[in-house]
Amino acid sequence: MVVRGSACEAYWNFNLFGVKNLASQIRYTHIQHDYTPNIRCSGWVTPVAVDIEADDIRFFIRYSY
Repeated sequence: MVVRGSACEAYWNFNLFGVKNLASQIRYTHIQHDYTPNIRCSGWVTPVAVDIEADDIRFFIRYSY
């Protein structure tokens, strides 16, 4: 992901309930846009100063046998 500003990410990998074949992850991302995000890849867009914040949290479980 490209950010015109700053971004922080935190990951926590662990085995769910201590079970070896239940690999899990919790991921948190915080994004601070200082300029408008370029959502189109069809050329250059003049950036405009803004103050946009976005947060994302994800959780997944992978079972292996």
